[in-house]
Amino acid sequence: MVGVKRAGSEEVLEFKLTRNTIRLPSVVGDRRKPDHAWDFMLDEQRKIGYMRLSQIGKQSADEMQTALEELEERGMKALILDLRNNPGGLLDGAVTISDLFVESGRILTVKGRNGETIYDAKPDGTFTNFPIALLVNRKTASAAEIVAACLQDHRRAVVVGERTFGQGIVRSLFKLKTGVGAMKLPVAAFYRPNGKSMNRFPNSKDSDDWGVSPDADCEVLLTEEEFKQYEKYHSERAALTSEAAARSDFHDRQLEKALEYVKAQLENK
Repeated sequence: MVGVKRAGSEEVLEFKLTRNTIRLPSVVGDRRKPDHAWDFMLDEQRKIGYMRLSQIGKQSADEMQTALEELEERGMKALILDLRNNPGGLLDGAVTISDLFVESGRILTVKGRNGETIYDAKPDGTFTNFPIALLVNRKTASAAEIVAACLQDHRRAVVVGERTFGQGIVRSLFKLKTGVGAMKLPVAAFYRPNGKSMNRFPNSKDSDDWGVSPDADCEVLLTEEEFKQYEKYHSERAALTSEAAARSDFHDRQLEKALEYVKAQLENK
């Protein structure tokens, strides 16, 4: 029980709280419906879908599949997949999400001291026959980079935005012999379908090939001020109501470029 005393009143209100697990969705849309559920259709007239993957957890692949099935039922003809500010998450989740869009071929190779593990796409359950623009930025990292690299290498999506963070290594926790504390050490590295490493090593230069870079003519760099406005704007859109976001004058140039691409693809069909 929790007692609450409000200003201007001597009455103590008692509320019974029930402990429970609250699952926050990792796949969200651009805006909410009247019932507060996410609406994944960005442009109803052109049938352009939009999904933002905030992180890659245990439920992310199932959430994305459900959203894709809903969009297909509504006649989706193109999709914008937003991985901006996605810090990554589970390796298996990234592989499963990539497999939703790629029918065959290599998704990822993980190389470590004990050999390598190969992940290949399966044809079952693949969503095809629509163009994809995939948004990334400087905070797209780790497992999210796996998805971006896979879809780019298979030419399943065009990558729009900024070069990603460049975190292409697997870290594991090792307990210290004293029994107190642990160390997280790199044990393996990710390699994208084209065979290249995505990791940005400490001595890497900007001219080196790391991370996932936007496709030709799809780079849209944000200034530091724009990036701060972007983060504020999307935190407002993630709220239960989007009134603050609706009032915002933030101009999302990266999303605009992604829309420009998918609209051109639809017009050329």
